[in-house]
Amino acid sequence: MNWKWYSDSCGGNLVGTGTSIAVSPVVTTTYFARGEGGCAVSGLCGSITITVNPIPAPVISGASTFCPGNSATLDAGTFSSYNWSTGATTQNITVSTTGTFSVTVTNAFGCTETVSTTINACQVTLNLKAYLQGFYNGGGFMQGIGPG
Repeated sequence: MNWKWYSDSCGGNLVGTGTSIAVSPVVTTTYFARGEGGCAVSGLCGSITITVNPIPAPVISGASTFCPGNSATLDAGTFSSYNWSTGATTQNITVSTTGTFSVTVTNAFGCTETVSTTINACQVTLNLKAYLQGFYNGGGFMQGIGPG
């Protein structure tokens, strides 16, 4: 007797022969096995469904920059568990240093995915001319500084 394996339906698309087959479906798929020839009963099929669970798709939200002395809160979204590069295991973390932060999330099916984001310090620009104009009295001296 020869075993034949099908997808879609018994006798549908032939995907392999023998007592077992190796498959890698990308979506949930039902496979059918049927013995043919020899003493096999014509038309009888067994089936097995391979369920493909979704891979989580985390997105880290939150500020991508913050000014010195401040912090940023990063949120990985809603999943079953979290493992941040900082060692935290919560949905949100608050960071007060710049750098790249990553999180590995696990969904309800036990599937994992890792994503990262980079946090930069904000650029502080001081317009010295505009700042000093407020103190300049037009005579060449700073107010409160100069000849008395």
